[in-house]
Amino acid sequence: MAVNPHQKYVDPLRNVVVNHVDKHGATMCAGIDGKARELIVWLEYLRASADTGHATVLLGGVKSAILEVAACLSLGLVRPAMFSLRAQVDMMLAWLYFKDHPIEWKNVEETGDGYKLKKELLRYLSELVPRFTERNALLQQVKSRKLVDPYRVLSAHVHSQSTLTVPNTYSVEKVISTPKLCLECIELQYECAEFLSDVLLSCYADKWASLPDEIVNSARKRMSAAQEKAFFT
Repeated sequence: MAVNPHQKYVDPLRNVVVNHVDKHGATMCAGIDGKARELIVWLEYLRASADTGHATVLLGGVKSAILEVAACLSLGLVRPAMFSLRAQVDMMLAWLYFKDHPIEWKNVEETGDGYKLKKELLRYLSELVPRFTERNALLQQVKSRKLVDPYRVLSAHVHSQSTLTVPNTYSVEKVISTPKLCLECIELQYECAEFLSDVLLSCYADKWASLPDEIVNSARKRMSAAQEKAFFT
């Protein structure tokens, strides 16, 4: 049987992947599990207490995207991981809109058209959710993440908008990133999780008594007594 000429490219790739998985795979999974924890708690709460029966698949999609990030980084695939990070934001914000708009969701399901952009979804929340803008602004003031809006950074990578974000790989095995870059991507999971948690808490603050303690306590730790009173009353 003739040897596939592309085998010489695949063999180094396999070696690099196996080495990365064996040495760093469990660390990457644990890192994502920890950094995404608050978002995972939110997903459990929303499925149990806020599901309207419309666009529920998006909540499952966010959870799946978290698992995708863990799998990608366990393999050393940073670029695909960032696509899944961005998808978490897209789907979570879309759920906040479509859960209350069954006709619009039905149209998306049937045609694939009408999926709203992040900017439009945040404007929708600002217009229709009482005190959303005020509360979200307060949480931004006390954020523990580095980025106000991690979506912008992720979008730059997804759309390859600059020299720093354009792919620059000239051999198959070089697609596998260094552990250092993978760990930096894990931090982006935290950025996304806190960003989304702040959006969700700004929407559901009036229901704080029924929210998971982990969510409420996490926010309170970042606030002064005066800020806490302003936010939750």
